Amino acid sequence: VKILLLFVALFVIWVLFGGRERYEADPSRQGIFMEPLAPVGTGETYGPSNSSNGFAPPTTWKLVKTDEFEVYLPAGWSFVPLQGIDSYVGEFTSGTTTFTFDYGHYSTHLVREGDERYTVTYEEIDNKDAELVRPKTAEGTITGVYIDSGDKDLTLTGAELSTANQDLLFNIARTI
Repeated sequence: VKILLLFVALFVIWVLFGGRERYEADPSRQGIFMEPLAPVGTGETYGPSNSSNGFAPPTTWKLVKTDEFEVYLPAGWSFVPLQGIDSYVGEFTSGTTTFTFDYGHYSTHLVREGDERYTVTYEEIDNKDAELVRPKTAEGTITGVYIDSGDKDLTLTGAELSTANQDLLFNIARTI
């Protein structure tokens, strides 16, 4: 009760001394508050607007538009379309590391449930259920992401990747 009375008393004092009108009438008083850093206050967002998982690509990454989806790639990486038979396929490459994607009706889970060679974690990417697959033994060679989009699904994979490149593959997938 005492705290509530204290707040009421502070409010009354604020109103008696001019309140909001006094602050707005004197621009010199407005300078005591910090201006928020961009893009806060401009209406812009950090990272891609479809980032449902909280990952925002670094500002050095560039937006790449494929025929079926958009993704951010690190500087120096490029998109190479490939010839597919029953799905849309392509790769993202830096010249030394390559991630391949398959988007279509027959794209499927990367590993069987319970496969002891892999660790599978789950999150949302572009508001869709996704499985992130990482090898946990020397026999596991695939790193990848499977995104369940309903009619057509997407897999993004790499083989025999370093831990840093595994993380990079996951972060690229998170920008889809």
